[in-house]
Amino acid sequence: MGLFGTYNPLKGKNEPFHTYSMRQAIEEGFILDPLRQYVTYETYWQMVNKDPKEASREVDKKKANAMLALAAHTHPSTVTQHAQVIVEHFLSHTRGRLGGRAKAMVVCRSRRSALDMYRSINQYIDDNEHPDPGVLIAFSGSLQEGDEEVTEAGLNGFSEGALRKKFAYTRADDKRGAAVAAREREYRILVVAEKYQTGFDQPLLTTMYVEKRLKGVAAVQTLSRLNRTHPLKRQEDLCVLDFANKAEDIKGEFKPFFEQPETMPVDPNLIYDAQYAVMQPPILADGEMQAFAAAYLAAEEEAGGDQSRWEKMHAELYRLTDPARDRFIKLLDSKEEDGDADQESADQKAAEQFRADLADYVRKYSFLAQIVPYIDTDLERLHLFGQHLLRRLPRREGGGVDIGETQLSHVRLEKIGEFDVSLRPEGPAELGGFGSGAAAASEPEKSPLAEVIERFNADHGTDFTESDLIKPVRAAMANDKVKRSAAIDDPDGFQHVFDPVLDDEMMKHFDSIRELGEQYFAPNPDYRNSMKRDLRRHAYRMLRRELGMDDAA
Repeated sequence: MGLFGTYNPLKGKNEPFHTYSMRQAIEEGFILDPLRQYVTYETYWQMVNKDPKEASREVDKKKANAMLALAAHTHPSTVTQHAQVIVEHFLSHTRGRLGGRAKAMVVCRSRRSALDMYRSINQYIDDNEHPDPGVLIAFSGSLQEGDEEVTEAGLNGFSEGALRKKFAYTRADDKRGAAVAAREREYRILVVAEKYQTGFDQPLLTTMYVEKRLKGVAAVQTLSRLNRTHPLKRQEDLCVLDFANKAEDIKGEFKPFFEQPETMPVDPNLIYDAQYAVMQPPILADGEMQAFAAAYLAAEEEAGGDQSRWEKMHAELYRLTDPARDRFIKLLDSKEEDGDADQESADQKAAEQFRADLADYVRKYSFLAQIVPYIDTDLERLHLFGQHLLRRLPRREGGGVDIGETQLSHVRLEKIGEFDVSLRPEGPAELGGFGSGAAAASEPEKSPLAEVIERFNADHGTDFTESDLIKPVRAAMANDKVKRSAAIDDPDGFQHVFDPVLDDEMMKHFDSIRELGEQYFAPNPDYRNSMKRDLRRHAYRMLRRELGMDDAA
């Protein structure tokens, strides 16, 4: 909008000089609405770590939660359950649509996740002797599995360039006759990871299975793969099954793009704030940037338009960024004296903040220079040098969090509901613009690993009926450790034994789980803690009464 929009002085905002909105395109029948039939699923997990030494270890809460989520999402039990839902939905809902031509896409969070899902879908089809719909996979590069290199082409049996044509083929439209068509391979499901989510025009796509979080324009671009029209395609043929997002959240991501977007004018002085932030740490040197710029221009002139020669000379220019890179690495590898080996030092924080600030500067200058005719050569020089340096800044080893022997003990997949989250006319929506500065590196919040796991379980818990609550309580009271604790411990000591056993038993009684668990495992722990307290007191009194110890409080 800042580049091609027009300024409206009455609103003080930039607007498109012309708008053909998503709303108008849907109303006029040029595209379909991918949000009309939106089905969401929730996956509930429980993670356990029975090593008391690991449970008391301090970890970065945010990073540990990310690692726990990754472990849960990629666990074979999770992938298998999702694959089962995908195959059964495809066979019952999608396969017969468009005269048997309809196709589906599975959008995964990573290349490894796509590979696991691709294999799980095929495995489930084989194990249940379902008719093979034909499953393809799309991802860039290769994955290493031991000594074997796994590629898209190797799995599919043909080159990456042939995928679009192979996926587009349908036997129903083969004009060579039924006998020839019967020998041709037809593919109906495409599993992707950061590929074919934009610019992929396949009108036969009617169903999308979402396995990753979608935000902003990526959400719109990805789900809009379904909106292409076809003579046989109707609005009711479209369906999204989402395992990772809430329907209302996706509606919110579409809203700014539904009618007329607008944005505040860009402040050209933002680039000077970004420049100041980048130049603060002792990493960049004016003389080195000037030498790099001079060498870059000289190499460009010497290459004279010869692409192969330019590529060779361009590669040699990177060594001129070595001094700045070395200074960055020195900061990145530094440690506080007498400090915790896992504790991030002040220099390490400065290095990571520099990386963020440099990326912020390069991004802003690339955009703003198209709008504002800057004449400051220092800005262009920093942009040129920063682009090349950014590609060479290494990541600190051990930046993740070790969650030890934490394992997935329970997993359950539950359908939340079917929603129509189509947008309604509400007028122009404002798009976000550039802010001042990159996001600051936050101080990691430390917490014992056991608490992180408990909170994770609470965020992703499941549901129980009140009538069935007695089942897990009785099972917990029958536990030998719980009985022994009731006999020898005070109420505080009993809590430490009873609570985890209760949690475990609650998770085990999946068949009797309904509404109560939504509160028990809700993000707000107040209800759960209150329930635990009451059940713990009841169990403590009952067990001590059975032992003839009626003095229990």
